[in-house]
Amino acid sequence: RQWTLLEEVAVVFGAGIAFAGVAYLAVALYAIRYPQSRFYSEKNRPRILEYLPADTKQKLQAQREAYKAKLLADWQQAVEDRTQLGAYKRSKPWDRFRGPVHRLVVKLGMEKYATRGVLIFFGLFCFYGWFGYYTNRFNGFRQSRWFPVAKSGGYMLDFSLSCLILP
Repeated sequence: RQWTLLEEVAVVFGAGIAFAGVAYLAVALYAIRYPQSRFYSEKNRPRILEYLPADTKQKLQAQREAYKAKLLADWQQAVEDRTQLGAYKRSKPWDRFRGPVHRLVVKLGMEKYATRGVLIFFGLFCFYGWFGYYTNRFNGFRQSRWFPVAKSGGYMLDFSLSCLILP
């Protein structure tokens, strides 16, 4: 039996919802395991953590407060050390994560285009996946529904590897 377009859209939408739910639960478990992470902050805390027992919430909150106090003390000590040396320079929190790719982007003067490039890459990545699926959805052994999914994955893999090799 062949699937209708509505059934295919429902399967894709259902898979997306299931993936989002699994990702949400994974973030919640990570936040419980590491309360000092940014996923446990008041802004990013998953709502499911509101249903934890009160003693568990208090313990996690105490761990987070201790971590924040340690960070503040470390930061104040670093500021004192830098001002005493006369080398205090205001830095942004993400400066420590900048690596060789960021240095190359800055050297080429393209830092304002980096986000646009990432969005274009993912847009093309999704387009090639869609193209691989819809051009092969009636092919395969007995018109298997998994054949176009495999072809879609192959198209996306080809695209991503060509982006690695060609530059």
